Amino acid sequence: MYLVSPGRTPDEISFEKVKHNTMKSPYTGKEMELRRTKSTLHFRKEAFDITYHSFVCSESHEEFEDEWLTTLNMQQVTDQYREIHNIPFPEQIKVIREGYGLSAARMSEILGLGINTWRLYENGEVPTVANARLIQLISDPQNFIKHISEFGTCSQREIDKIRKGLTEQQQKISESHFFESLFHVSTPNRFSGYSTFNKAKAEQLILWFAKELSPYKTAMNKLLFYADFLHFKNSGRSITGLKYVAIDYGPVPDHYGSLYEMLTEENTVSINGIITDFGFTERFYPGKKVTNHTVFDESEMKDIRKIISYLGSKSTKEIVEQSHAEESWMENQSEKSRISYLSAFSLKAL
Repeated sequence: MYLVSPGRTPDEISFEKVKHNTMKSPYTGKEMELRRTKSTLHFRKEAFDITYHSFVCSESHEEFEDEWLTTLNMQQVTDQYREIHNIPFPEQIKVIREGYGLSAARMSEILGLGINTWRLYENGEVPTVANARLIQLISDPQNFIKHISEFGTCSQREIDKIRKGLTEQQQKISESHFFESLFHVSTPNRFSGYSTFNKAKAEQLILWFAKELSPYKTAMNKLLFYADFLHFKNSGRSITGLKYVAIDYGPVPDHYGSLYEMLTEENTVSINGIITDFGFTERFYPGKKVTNHTVFDESEMKDIRKIISYLGSKSTKEIVEQSHAEESWMENQSEKSRISYLSAFSLKAL
């Protein structure tokens, strides 16, 4: 990532590599302050309110962005645009294609799009509203089979192969349909951290906390909240895709009881009931499932380790009190409502 001051050419200011979350001023050579302010940006003739991130030089008061901040700022805009117009996200678009066993180029060809269009959508380009409707339409296997059969874009052999793959896929989906339906969102939104629910990441995150901290259930709920919201604060995406609600004891994952029950049945973790000075409570311990941190990317790993380092030494009471100081909880606890990840930019604990 590189910086250049607005209004000046690269010849006037030397480029300087910057590290994630830091940037040095081209005037003083000192690290600049990361500032978050409310702002409005436009995308496709529509205005969106975002939390604008920039580095600010203490002497010149000029603002700078690096690649990380530019992505985070623009991503807030396009995420809201997708949410409002119900436009599929890249991971959803990829899942649709993979469900049919087709390459990105072949998918584009079948739908009459530009040869690289589907690949661009999977890589983050926002589809037009018209193309988004087409993608949503063919995400239904019946509609897709009808499309490729009536428009002659596939041979009968290819159609039969797609049908067979769909049958096998549907059988796997039906086995976990009830559980997945609790956490599924048709389109990622502000309440899921603009991520689809990722069972592998959720179970590995809970297993990681169980192995490192053996937390009580109340603390586990807060650890998950802080991990997801910290990562959203830094990247604009949650780790797990879990939704959170504000209850009396702080933020908790929606349907957390069903989530933990499923993980104990699968031996991912064990939850033991114990009697403490405060009465009966439950504590997490690792189960028989092997840890697999490869499900997380480097930035997720960094934020999870930060949560363990910062909150791992605190008592459950201290973690609860910390969560009660968060605007995300205070603004929603009276109605016990879901918490928007957009409030992550105002996290106080981290």
